[in-house]
Amino acid sequence: ATVKWRTENAQKLADCRRNGFAENHDMFNRFQVTGPCGSLGGMEPLLVIRIGLCNAKALMNTLTHDQVVEYLTVSKELRFMDCDRLTRETRKLIKMVTICDATSYSLLDGDSRFYKALGQASKLSQDLYPQLLGKTVVINAPTFIRLMWGTLSTFMPKSAIEKIAVCPATGTTLPACPDATACPFLRKWCTIDDPLSTIPDFVGGKVPCPAVLKPRAECNKTIKVVVSARSSSEVTIDVPAAGFTAVWEVVVQDYGIGMSAHLHPNMAEGQAAKDIVVAMELTKIKAENGLATGRFPLPAAGKLVVKFDNTHSMLRSKTFEYKIDVEKKCGTEA
Repeated sequence: ATVKWRTENAQKLADCRRNGFAENHDMFNRFQVTGPCGSLGGMEPLLVIRIGLCNAKALMNTLTHDQVVEYLTVSKELRFMDCDRLTRETRKLIKMVTICDATSYSLLDGDSRFYKALGQASKLSQDLYPQLLGKTVVINAPTFIRLMWGTLSTFMPKSAIEKIAVCPATGTTLPACPDATACPFLRKWCTIDDPLSTIPDFVGGKVPCPAVLKPRAECNKTIKVVVSARSSSEVTIDVPAAGFTAVWEVVVQDYGIGMSAHLHPNMAEGQAAKDIVVAMELTKIKAENGLATGRFPLPAAGKLVVKFDNTHSMLRSKTFEYKIDVEKKCGTEA
């Protein structure tokens, strides 16, 4: 089965090795905060998943089940390459350690569709990469974390569940928290003089947090907004000259919100008022459609007013993230 799968996916695996990421990487990482960071004393590579900063629901609304399963599976090729190289260099079997940072995680952050995709990818990995995963360590775990085992065991293979350990450490992202040398697991397995030098700083080490593991709003430069029921919110953006384009993206947490845009052209002294330009008609952005993107032209300098309308909702507030860039067209002078 492994030979057949690798033969059928030879091009995707080759592209993954060449590019350093699997297909749909950019879209996947818009909603998931995960990536390699550090090691246990230069040996076992660490793969970090910051589940409290992920948006599994938006991911599954944007990508299909098969796309998520494929990304999770093919991406393991990179981790396998790291472990294989270290195994050959050291003549010891090196396995990956996954750190699951549950800081800020809540029960509402989960999504059964993602658990299903994760479970299928884990089952595939049992055959395709049987010696890759050494341990999964959950850190900064909330008190309800063990309630999730019943849900996870429905989707995950038994072998993967048995490799999960919950670290009692909490608050590792806080300045006053003890460093990772207090961890008995680290003291046992890390033999270098300064074990903190290869551990991520947000779990008590010294390795700076890479961009891929920072909150999505920082990486994607999105703005998170909550609009109360029966109300709306507006954002005003300067348009420096004619010929620019507004490029936008919005992801709604639940249900939907209306979005429209109007351009108010600048008016010179003594000049008659110019008509307001409807740049974008009122459009319903729905959570079930995942990431919504678009663009529209800006024919004049002025103020672009984008309105997010929740006046239709009598009871529910709406939470969403947005980004709007005003870009200059190629060959157009400001």
